[in-house]
Amino acid sequence: MSGNEHGHNHAQAEDPGLWVRLAVTLLLVPLLLIALKPALMRFVQSRAAGYAGTGRFNDAIRVSEKWLVFDGENPVAWSDVAALYRSAGRHDEALRAYEKALALDPENAKTHFEAGMFHAWAKEWAAAAPHFERARQLSRKGTALLNPSRYHSALTMLERCYTELADTEKTAAVRTELAARFPSATR
Repeated sequence: MSGNEHGHNHAQAEDPGLWVRLAVTLLLVPLLLIALKPALMRFVQSRAAGYAGTGRFNDAIRVSEKWLVFDGENPVAWSDVAALYRSAGRHDEALRAYEKALALDPENAKTHFEAGMFHAWAKEWAAAAPHFERARQLSRKGTALLNPSRYHSALTMLERCYTELADTEKTAAVRTELAARFPSATR
């Protein structure tokens, strides 16, 4: 005797537990994703760094671009992918990624330094100088400080930019700051 003969259809019976489980799932899954997002992003960043460390820049870029799908408003993600594009020789994409990172966080001295280095490698001194100058200003203010080694590098590169641009007054000012801040540095 089947369930239908007794007037019951168990397959079609409404299960209130099903709706409760569905509602809980729909509420908990997004909350769990939000809670796990930082750990997932660190994993993705670590994986990209591993690929890059072995010269597999296209794999690192692929992983980082996935990071951007989930965390596209993260300036660190954009800065990281910009460096990967640069290393892979994809300069136009690197420039756009640096611009996006700086649009999201214009007060990040490290990203300004990296963008300045990007332009300096291309010998684009007029484009590099404002980035090194901004990194310098931000470090002076105490926001988004560069570490001392990178600050020294930013000043050295700024001096080079002003030298290449034949701006003797600004070159002299940067040299004075270099000597005052890093008197023991050999140059």
